[in-house]
Amino acid sequence: MNIHATITSPADAIPPEVRRVQETVASFYGIPVAALTDKARGPEKFSWPRQVAMRWVYYLFYYSAQEVGGFFGGRGHGAVLYASDTYIERYGEKRCELERLAYLLSPPPMDPDF
Repeated sequence: MNIHATITSPADAIPPEVRRVQETVASFYGIPVAALTDKARGPEKFSWPRQVAMRWVYYLFYYSAQEVGGFFGGRGHGAVLYASDTYIERYGEKRCELERLAYLLSPPPMDPDF
């Protein structure tokens, strides 16, 4: 599999950890996952959730900006870097919202009896 290929369709082509971020962010903002992964820019109300999801995937996992863009409708690496910068710039005004989302994206605690 070419890791630099743009992923444009089947959901099974998207790694499960990326799919989990997409589903969590979409659920948190009350939008469909397709709004995050559609090639079209879509309404402005989808921009921020998409930027948040791209930032989290880029930050949490070891994917290149080009690969992350591929998971979100074939966007270029510049869109991912812009999303990351926008997230950082807006963090102060959206801190509570982003901290709640970070909690949802955190791995579940380990079972102490395990």
